[in-house]
Amino acid sequence: MTREAYLQELKKALAALPVAEQTEAVEYYASYFDEAGNDEEVMQTLGTPTELAKTILDKFTSVPAEYRPEENKSSEGGKTYGANEVRNLEITVGAAEVVIATGDRYSVEYKNMDPGDIVAGITGLGTLTIKNTATVRNFTFWMRRQDEDKVPSRILIKVPRGASLDFLKINVGAGSLVTKGVEIHASKLSLGVGAGNLSLKNILGGSGTLSCGVGNFDFEGSLTGKINADCGVGKLSMLLNGRQEDYSFEASVGLGSVQFNAIQKSGIGKVTCEQKKANHIDSTCGVGYVKIVTSDFR
Repeated sequence: MTREAYLQELKKALAALPVAEQTEAVEYYASYFDEAGNDEEVMQTLGTPTELAKTILDKFTSVPAEYRPEENKSSEGGKTYGANEVRNLEITVGAAEVVIATGDRYSVEYKNMDPGDIVAGITGLGTLTIKNTATVRNFTFWMRRQDEDKVPSRILIKVPRGASLDFLKINVGAGSLVTKGVEIHASKLSLGVGAGNLSLKNILGGSGTLSCGVGNFDFEGSLTGKINADCGVGKLSMLLNGRQEDYSFEASVGLGSVQFNAIQKSGIGKVTCEQKKANHIDSTCGVGYVKIVTSDFR
């Protein structure tokens, strides 16, 4: 069994848990595999996905019923930046809920989080960096947080309408990030999600990489140049402006499946093209699902 298949089976076996706790557990063990380096030894140590899931579920049921969250010690804050100051935008999300919306300037606002859990600043080269550094405080995947507040940490990022960037980079861990009513132009893109949720609309980009670990990634917009679309265990959906003939497509598939309009491949194998076009999509799929649809195919 491959690492991707093991994690997929583990996620299925944890279906009784809330989604946030499922993703936290899978993300933890994905990191465990990375650090160990030998997948076969890790699987021998952990046992089957069903056995490991039973251990996790048993520990969840042992959490004391009299647990009460402590007083909320989070705070609020914000920063603003001029539209002409920003050439590159880099966003890293740990476990917060993030919304990108339209505003007159670039701005960052946050609620229900400690000031040390978010870092925002701009360099002399015009790179605005926003980092939600915390994942989930005082948390292990088999125990509920002792200081968890029911109100989630939230970040609101505003960008000018029709924002034009040289580089847009977004990396979501176990949190979520969605866009609402924005239009962002970017010459280059690096967009990815681990165990969380990433939903981007009206992103008009050039070349770049879109990646999904065990989470969910929805993309709507345009892409030009060389595009890498990779998925491990989760689901990557792309709705692209333009026609199928504008793109060439190749894919390498493990136990999952890929789809590019009417072209579909499930199970171990490859999808090849006779000639690569200026706009070329190269997809690698483990045991997840990659779906790419152009606007003329809908």
